[in-house]
Amino acid sequence: MAKLGLRSFIEVLDKNGELTRITKPVSTEYELAGIIEALRERPVYFEKVKESIYPVVAGLVSSKEFIARSLGVQKDKLLPKLSGAIEHPEPPQVIKRGACQEVVETDVDLCKLPNALHRKRRRKIHRVSCNNHQRPSIRQKHMFPSPHA
Repeated sequence: MAKLGLRSFIEVLDKNGELTRITKPVSTEYELAGIIEALRERPVYFEKVKESIYPVVAGLVSSKEFIARSLGVQKDKLLPKLSGAIEHPEPPQVIKRGACQEVVETDVDLCKLPNALHRKRRRKIHRVSCNNHQRPSIRQKHMFPSPHA
């Protein structure tokens, strides 16, 4: 059993029928989180997210079985594998070109990333506003409650 990268692990789950694909547009406001909860956190891939240009994947490490498979070990060998990695860390493998370099963003805008809202909060929390390409304030960046709420 080989260790899998993110893309290859998603492909294996899809091929084995263990990945639910949501092809209809889904909102980050309660809908996305609601579907994840309804699927009991099983692996799910949202192809179209209304408020983002990026797809969303969730539930890939929702069980010890999935974690073990992604690391290329049997479930009963997971704890020794993780303990061994902590006790004897290996230096990262340095490569000249990687999959992460296939798309290079020159104008980085974190507001393009999907920001799933799970539930309403009792206290009002400022959400990062991305309207009209405004830069969020420090208070918004760190999700501090407004002193006036």
